[in-house]
Amino acid sequence: MRFPDDSVWLCMLGLVVMAVTLEVPDSPCPDAFRYEQGVAGYWTALLQLPAPNKPPVKVVAELYLKAELPTKYHGSLLLDLGKEEVLRQMQMGVLREIGYTLLFPVRSPLPEVKRITVNDVTVCQGPPVTANTVTTIRVEHTLSADVAPLSPGKDSGNRPSPEVMTQSSGDNASLLIKNPPTASTVPSRDIGSVSCGRAIVPVELVLNGEYTPRGEWPWIAALFRVTDIGQRFICSGSLLNRRTVITAGHCIKYRENPSLPPQDLVVYLGKYEVRRFAERYNQVREPSKIYLHPEYNSNTLNADIAIIILRDPVEYTRYVVPICLWNRDSSLSSVVGQVGVVVGWGRDELGNKVTDLPHKANVPIVSREDCINSRKDFIFLANERTFCGGFRNETGPCSGDSGGGLFLPSDGESGRQWFLRGIVSLSLRDPETGSCDLRQYIVFTDVAQFRDWILKIMQKQVY
Repeated sequence: MRFPDDSVWLCMLGLVVMAVTLEVPDSPCPDAFRYEQGVAGYWTALLQLPAPNKPPVKVVAELYLKAELPTKYHGSLLLDLGKEEVLRQMQMGVLREIGYTLLFPVRSPLPEVKRITVNDVTVCQGPPVTANTVTTIRVEHTLSADVAPLSPGKDSGNRPSPEVMTQSSGDNASLLIKNPPTASTVPSRDIGSVSCGRAIVPVELVLNGEYTPRGEWPWIAALFRVTDIGQRFICSGSLLNRRTVITAGHCIKYRENPSLPPQDLVVYLGKYEVRRFAERYNQVREPSKIYLHPEYNSNTLNADIAIIILRDPVEYTRYVVPICLWNRDSSLSSVVGQVGVVVGWGRDELGNKVTDLPHKANVPIVSREDCINSRKDFIFLANERTFCGGFRNETGPCSGDSGGGLFLPSDGESGRQWFLRGIVSLSLRDPETGSCDLRQYIVFTDVAQFRDWILKIMQKQVY
């Protein structure tokens, strides 16, 4: 990867120096305990422990420190997901592991594992440690069900053109999850407001498509359709607030098929590995309502936009944060030439219909005139409520990326913030591969033209 300036190299060199000067012990159980260095150089440990079938859960981490402890502080065990989310997934029977972050009492030296237990059962045992000065530290966390009982929820025309295809994975998608989780109807506790469009993990623009780190785009949602044999990934979406996800209309009503009812859809937030349904940061939600735009036409894909209202609100974490709804100049001319980012699990250059991890790619926005002049087919696709984008260099969103957002950055005094301007809608079909033709522009639904409709629906909801 090409770096834009020497400052990045200096930063990376600094991290390398720290890694060399600080001895990082080997973990006796890498699957359950591993060391991790953060962007500021601080070291922590990530714990991924087997989850009991029901609460209470008591985790105890005993560690050796080859030094005297200067204070009485032994460190902290922090639950990766909120307490109610862990209890929710435990009640649903989908929680296989519980994730913790362990904060150390000192920056150096790093402690070594003596023993880690879950409900008095040893899940990690380290070797004896010998040193002139050895301090034993003990950190624990107890999770009990002191909240309301949890119960699983239960919800009591023609194709546009032979040369045009939507960006959804369609009925032949290769990703099918059997025995998946269902959503719960127990409300989550509001853990506080967050600033939309700001990720905890640093977000950078990229030259071409590449994998994105976990948590870099915490507002992306994965939509799965419920079938008789499991759940099938169909589209992406974007989180607008704790109960609202926005996506493409054709993700809900495709071709001549009837509209997808709420009970046939499951929404995953905080998802990263799309083929693993029981990820430690997942929040699984069931829709209560789905709104297709009243002017949506499945034949022409006019007004290709839909809103999903979640039955239960999500909890904001470092992996689940809303995107900012576009609130600036709604004219296309105001964004022509700007470069946005599209993120999704769609088809890759190797022909995989669905990728394990999300890709991100830069997408420059072009004028309607340039789009139409590039190929006559766009005369019927580029209108006042859509826009075109892409490098036309075989990179960009493809099948399976439908409904995902095109995010534009804004750099202010408080740092970079991201805004939702487009929704991945359709592309021209490559006659040779039968897939999307990324040598041509991609068509996006222009979110700015639907802002009033989006706000009207959001304001109707009771939070």
